[in-house]
Amino acid sequence: MDMFCPNCGNSLDDYAKFCPRCGAQIENMADKQGEQRASSSNEGKEKAAAFQEKIEASQRYVTDKKNRKKVIVGVIILLVVVFFCLLGSSLDKDVRIVKTGHFYAAQNITVGDAFDKFFANTKWKSSVNGNTHYVYFEGDAGNTQGKGYKKFRATFVVYPDQGTFNMTRTEIDGHDVTGSQSTFIPQICAGASQISYTYQQ
Repeated sequence: MDMFCPNCGNSLDDYAKFCPRCGAQIENMADKQGEQRASSSNEGKEKAAAFQEKIEASQRYVTDKKNRKKVIVGVIILLVVVFFCLLGSSLDKDVRIVKTGHFYAAQNITVGDAFDKFFANTKWKSSVNGNTHYVYFEGDAGNTQGKGYKKFRATFVVYPDQGTFNMTRTEIDGHDVTGSQSTFIPQICAGASQISYTYQQ
């Protein structure tokens, strides 16, 4: 590599320490180049480290975002499960209120015991519509007027805060027999061999 005196421009040997023409002191070019290379290397390392840090920060952001989404989804699922558990608990409570309650005309037996003994294939369901709680009963009865089994249905409105209920509608094979409740409810509770009713028009 050609070297020149920075003072007078005279051509120099590679390892000259002084200029033979003007006597100026010459820095060792090899040392200078080494320093430049070291400086350049350090700059490169710093840039690479900064770039790596950006990549890692981006990855952390993506991971954090995914984790946040997982947490949000988990919380939503938990709230939904809790809601349905509470709703299910409330509905079970409504059925329990009816089944453990009594009709005014028959205080010696619960509604649940009377209906489950008198009817076959009994089903109890509940629902909530707005602020109104309903319980629905369905069963098959062979000891009704006429031949064969007949489908009996009853609808109750439940008041959970008071623990009370009213039977608001009864049907036999789809016919409204609500008007005959005062006749056949005591018969059901007494386990009569046959119940009496009249279809309402």
